[in-house]
Amino acid sequence: MFSLIYQHTEGLCGKCLKQVVVRRQKLRFWPNLILAVATVGIWGIFWYKNAKTLDRQWRCTKCGTEVFRLVEYRF
Repeated sequence: MFSLIYQHTEGLCGKCLKQVVVRRQKLRFWPNLILAVATVGIWGIFWYKNAKTLDRQWRCTKCGTEVFRLVEYRF
């Protein structure tokens, strides 16, 4: 799917027992909006359907386990 991207950050994986890079899926806004306007709203149905099927949980990139704690950098 061309309108799918990943957000990356760091988190603590419970299975790997260390700090790892984690990611989650995200839809791009602008390409979907342009397609929805160009198709007079028909693409909006597919956009909504794709948004509902996304895996929005943060997952470890090494083992795929769901991560519940993200690392915060405080100065």
